Amino acid sequence: MSAIYKLSIQGIRSFDSNDRETIEFGRPLTLIVGSNGSGKTTIIECLKYATTGDLPPNSKNGAFIHDPKITGEKDIRAQVKLAFTNAKGVNMIVTRNIQLLAKKNANTFKTLEGQLVAINRGERTTLSTRATELDQQIPLYLGVPKAILDYVIFCHQEDSLWPLSEPSILKKRFDEIFQAMKFTKALDNLKTIKKDISIDIKLLKQSVEHLKTDKDRSNATKINISKLENKIQEYQNQVRKFEVELNTITEQSDKLFNTNQQFQETLSRLDNLKHNKTSLVEQVQRLQSSIELLPKSKEELNSMLENFQKVLEEKNVELSQHQSDKKELLSILNDTRNKQQGAIRLQGELSSKKEQFEYSKVKMDSILIELSELYDIPKDAVTSRVSTMLQSANENLERLLSEHRTEETKSEEKLSVLRNSLAKKEQQLSYISSDLKKLSEQTVKLQNRKNNTTVSEDDLIAEKESLNVYESKLKQWNTEKILEVLSSSIKSKNQEILSLEDDLDGIQQQITKGNQHSELFAKLSLLQNSEGSKRNDIDIAKKHLQQELAILGLSMSSEENLLPQFNSILEKGRIDQNKSKNSCDLATKQFLQAENQQKSTEAQMYEIKSSIKSIESRLDASLPDEVDIDNYDDELRDSEESYRIALENLKMHKTTLEFNLKALDVANDDDCCYLCQRKFNDPKFSSKLIEDLKARTNKNFQIALETTAKEMETYLNDLKSCYNDVLSHKKYHQELSVLEEVFEETKTVLEEKRLYQTEKLQELQSAEDHLTAINEKLQPSVFKVLRVQEELSKIRSELKRVEEELSIYISDEKIDTIEKLQSTQKLINNKLRTLRKDISDLQNQKEDKSREYNALLNLIREKNAVINTMETSLQEFSNITKEITDNESIISSSKKESSLLSEEVEKLKSDINDINKSYTEGKANNRKAELQARERKDKIQSQISSVNEMYQLIENFEKVDLPRLAECDQMLSKLAESVNTNDIELQNIEKIINSDIQTLKDSDNEYKNIKLNIDLHVLTSELELVEKEISSMDVRKAEEERKKYQDDSLRLRTAYEKVSSENAGKLGEIKQLQNQVVTLNNQLQTDYKNVDDMYQREWIKLQTKSLVTDDIDTYSRALDNAIMKYHSLKMKDINRIVDELWKRTYSGTDVDTIKIKTDEVSNVRGKSYNYRVVMYKQDAELDMRGRCSAGQKVLAAIIIRLALSETFGVNCGVIALDEPTTNLDEENIESLARSLGNIIEVRRHQKNFQLIVITHDEKFLNHMNASSYADHFYKVKRDDRQKSLIEWVDINKVNS
Repeated sequence: MSAIYKLSIQGIRSFDSNDRETIEFGRPLTLIVGSNGSGKTTIIECLKYATTGDLPPNSKNGAFIHDPKITGEKDIRAQVKLAFTNAKGVNMIVTRNIQLLAKKNANTFKTLEGQLVAINRGERTTLSTRATELDQQIPLYLGVPKAILDYVIFCHQEDSLWPLSEPSILKKRFDEIFQAMKFTKALDNLKTIKKDISIDIKLLKQSVEHLKTDKDRSNATKINISKLENKIQEYQNQVRKFEVELNTITEQSDKLFNTNQQFQETLSRLDNLKHNKTSLVEQVQRLQSSIELLPKSKEELNSMLENFQKVLEEKNVELSQHQSDKKELLSILNDTRNKQQGAIRLQGELSSKKEQFEYSKVKMDSILIELSELYDIPKDAVTSRVSTMLQSANENLERLLSEHRTEETKSEEKLSVLRNSLAKKEQQLSYISSDLKKLSEQTVKLQNRKNNTTVSEDDLIAEKESLNVYESKLKQWNTEKILEVLSSSIKSKNQEILSLEDDLDGIQQQITKGNQHSELFAKLSLLQNSEGSKRNDIDIAKKHLQQELAILGLSMSSEENLLPQFNSILEKGRIDQNKSKNSCDLATKQFLQAENQQKSTEAQMYEIKSSIKSIESRLDASLPDEVDIDNYDDELRDSEESYRIALENLKMHKTTLEFNLKALDVANDDDCCYLCQRKFNDPKFSSKLIEDLKARTNKNFQIALETTAKEMETYLNDLKSCYNDVLSHKKYHQELSVLEEVFEETKTVLEEKRLYQTEKLQELQSAEDHLTAINEKLQPSVFKVLRVQEELSKIRSELKRVEEELSIYISDEKIDTIEKLQSTQKLINNKLRTLRKDISDLQNQKEDKSREYNALLNLIREKNAVINTMETSLQEFSNITKEITDNESIISSSKKESSLLSEEVEKLKSDINDINKSYTEGKANNRKAELQARERKDKIQSQISSVNEMYQLIENFEKVDLPRLAECDQMLSKLAESVNTNDIELQNIEKIINSDIQTLKDSDNEYKNIKLNIDLHVLTSELELVEKEISSMDVRKAEEERKKYQDDSLRLRTAYEKVSSENAGKLGEIKQLQNQVVTLNNQLQTDYKNVDDMYQREWIKLQTKSLVTDDIDTYSRALDNAIMKYHSLKMKDINRIVDELWKRTYSGTDVDTIKIKTDEVSNVRGKSYNYRVVMYKQDAELDMRGRCSAGQKVLAAIIIRLALSETFGVNCGVIALDEPTTNLDEENIESLARSLGNIIEVRRHQKNFQLIVITHDEKFLNHMNASSYADHFYKVKRDDRQKSLIEWVDINKVNS
């Protein structure tokens, strides 16, 4: 429950901009009293501005702010601060600031930022500072609409009678109070939304039908795609099986190839072992033939060699070099032999390959002979011809595959096109059949309506001609405006009659009353004559006055009051005289001041000159003869310097004398030097020194120095005694020169002041003469005019008194003589008789013409209705005929199109069957031809592969192995030569060694023989190992494995090619099926993309919008009924309260009660209400506006506002009444006060009830019994600066 409790005002209207006035609002009553113009209404304006932000009426451009002209300031800052409790009980303070800048030509008004503060449990929170936000938020916090704040709670005094204003204003304000626009807009928005949704529903229905058709087609396409994908999946499974078989064949081929490598390595190893065996046999034989065989084992021979070596160690020392050479040679020989053995092994391998080469040549010849016989071609051309045949077979197979695929693709595409065409044609045929059925039914209905039409064109033409005749008559009536002219004439004559009757009544009353008061009428006539005479006297006196004013060069307005003007002129003359006198006095004063200043300067100059003479006489007596005043300073400085030097000489002499006396005492007593303390060795020198010291210590020189110093001191003191006089002498001379300059200046100023004084004296004399003329000449003329005006005023007062006395008996403003009134009465009666006769004639004419006019209008309306009905029927007939013709045309063309489509469908079905049959047969033939071509190609490829393998083997041997074999033979021959050469060299070395070891015994040969035997044992062991390895190898098995490898390889290649061919066929079929799937998917993505989602969304939208329209209808009806119910309940409460307050308050008997009458109005936008205030007298209802007195208006307005406040102000119980007693008589004032007291008594227990009463009548407070509800009231008054003040006053002062 909201309430207000404090308001502060600063700078608003008459409230001071520098001080703040505060008022606190109590419960249940706050009283504000003050005289007119004191600023009471400003409080209501501030409350309204604080809560709504609205300025009072006629207060734009800063009229609401304290006038800056009054304070003399250019910038006025005003503030309104309101403390209140919101509807939730939280304390809040709103502050609004405004500014007025006074400029040269105009004032600038500005709204500054405000503040809204919430105080919750001691915490201050600023909610907003923007003025627009404050305007919106504060009514919400107070819990009442802005309209209630504007028109009910804080209603301005100028606008307080709005409940009795004209109907448009009353409707507007009641609509704002009931917030009708908000609900009307809501209903309009609902209607607009429903209209838009209805259009959307119509479009959605069409869209859903089309999407359903597309959805069915899309589902059929998806089923076809699913079947094709299943078939593709089946073929892909078969392809995966083929790939598994191909992988198996490939693995078998790899395994077979690895087996081939094993027997190849076995055969190659066998050849190498044979070559090694041959080499070892040769070496063994060579050793056996060259050595003596020893029947011992290898170990025994090694042991013999080691023992023998020990024996021969000493012998071999000499032969070490030869043996080392022999070792080197043996090493080379061994290397060469190792190379020879390697070459021998290589020769064996290559020889084995050569044997294989020879075998291959024989084998290839046999294969070539076989192929030559098989294909009947020469043996030499078998390879190229068979390769050509293989290429031709491949090309033939590829060509067949390509042709077959192309042929099958074309057939499938043709089938797809035909099937699509068939589906479209069948769909079109279905649509046409459906349309034909609908059109036939529609045509039958239209034909029935056409047969029921009975109107013809001739009937319509006849009716229109008849209508034209009547309309031409009506047009003539409207052109002539007979009724309007007659009505206007009757109205003007009635008004004239009413006016004349009113005049006649007034005249009759004047005549009656005039007869009763003839004495007053005679006195009135005499006073009127005197008034005319005095007006003439005034005109003459004013003319004379204007002449006097022209002579004096002055002007006065004769229309305005002369005394203030004359006083103003007189005051101005006196002010001018005073100004001239003041100026003259000031000039005289300045002249005297200048004269005194000159005299003072002259006296000062005289005194200074006298002082200078006195000082000069004293100085002449005191100063030495050689010293004058001008060189006094130099002489004084010289004397001070001489005296200082004399003092310094005396001081120095005393110091020297003391030293010499001390030195003399030391020389006499100690016979030594005072400075170095050395003894005198020479007495002669000592005596001479003592004599010199005695001469230096003579005091005559000191006395002379002291005398000189004393004389210098005396001379200096004499000079210093004159120092002050010398300074004064200089000072006086300086002052004298300044005063002489000042004297010259004052002399000039004195002359100027004398001239200025003369001028001001002349001005003073002129002002005194002007003032004398005003007093002696103008004043009598003015006083004469004033005297005559006063006499005229007295006459007029007396005349007014007589007229007022007569007005007691005669209420007319103008009072004429009885004779004149009787003459006027006779003229008016004649006019009235004439006017009444004219009105009677006009009324008869009008009634006749009106009957004729109404009959003509009725005929025209009837004819128009008949014609409209006939035109509608004919138009409908024409439309039906046209529609039937169009439907028949459409049915005919549809039937033709249907028959054509049926033929096309049958033809398409036949074509599809034929193409499908030929496609199936062609596909089977293609597969058969492809299989035959593939078998032929595989056979040729197998044969050519065998030939190529042989040829490759032969070619590799001829190109690679045969040259290597030749190189190996050459290498062996070279190595054999090298071995022989090395053997020869070795033999030579051995010969050398043998020649060198001739002395050695056969032990050496034995040693050699042992060693060679050991070598023989080694070679024999190696030979045994080679023979053992050769015997362990299975050569026959390797040959068998090689033959088996060739057979298996041929078998695997044949199987691989067969499976590969079948795999390629399946892949081709998969590709064709995938192309069909892609085509159908593209159709889905283009023609039927997202059709299911779109259908579902559109269907949901359709259902949703249908439900929404139903809900909107329900809600609109409920809202409209709720608004009507709310309005009726509120109006019932308002009228109940109004009736209760009126009967309790109004003391008159002419009006029983009042009510607010609502008239329901229906329009396009819905229902609304017109409002009017009515009054009841004995159950008779009359509009109150225009029929009630001013006091009744005020009372009715207050009661209606109180009722509205009680009805709508549940959350905010505040209501302010500004001058509620305006236009009320004493009795109604007391009755209103008692009613307000009753209202307070009833509602005082309501927590937020606050009644604010503003009045100038303190008696009203007593009538209200205000002391029972408040202990004080606020008095608004003006201080001595005319600023408004709010003062707290004890309520008992009113009672006393």
